[in-house]
Amino acid sequence: MNAVRWISLATAAAGTILLVRILLLGQGGRFPALALYLGQHILWGYALTAIPQRHRVYLLIYELSNPVEWIAATWCVVHLLGKAFGSYPGIRTMSRWATWGATTISVASTLLMARFFWSGGIRGKRLLFYFEVADRSVLLSLALVVILTLAFLSRYPLQLQGNTWACLIGFSAVELSLAGVRLVDSLAPQLSALPVDHAQLILETCTCLTWAWVLQREGSQAPAHVIFHHSEEQHLLRQLDAMNGILRRAGRS
Repeated sequence: MNAVRWISLATAAAGTILLVRILLLGQGGRFPALALYLGQHILWGYALTAIPQRHRVYLLIYELSNPVEWIAATWCVVHLLGKAFGSYPGIRTMSRWATWGATTISVASTLLMARFFWSGGIRGKRLLFYFEVADRSVLLSLALVVILTLAFLSRYPLQLQGNTWACLIGFSAVELSLAGVRLVDSLAPQLSALPVDHAQLILETCTCLTWAWVLQREGSQAPAHVIFHHSEEQHLLRQLDAMNGILRRAGRS
């Protein structure tokens, strides 16, 4: 087994440790979309590790895994944001539509532009090129949605549980690293840049292990939130309530 497959196997094993940790802590019911995303991500990781890259089945599984992963990742983001805005249904609904809308628009526009960049120089890999481009768009748009949400949440004194913060940050780190490597791969001569691929796998492995380590059992974690002065905190909460009310009324109209 070469170095690439060893690194890929280590990444899948780290993801397995994270998933098992989530389930053992009783967080599978709290984060079902995340558990599903990790499960399918790990499954594809083991499958692609077991099959030689030059085999035709490898490309078939790779192309099959992409649409499944896009849907699972998008649902995961929608669910995580739903947990973050559980007390604010108007904002929660807006974040859900923003996630699906941003992902759809990003993929459609990127695929349209990709037609102008396809040179035809890689024989038999036109479909793979479009998969790389679409994959990059989905992952980048989802990562940006979560990062912007984290920036938004940091401005308000929401008492989110530590596991919710860990899942938001961990998921966005994995998705952003995947989007970055897809960007490099789509620009590489053979649609693959091995040193960058290796670096991403190592980063994902470290992220999953750290993520698993910081998770806590439900009853032992205290709500985590940004510290404000009392008067400022009340003012920000009123702002958030007003924003939520506007969005709820807009949703009904």
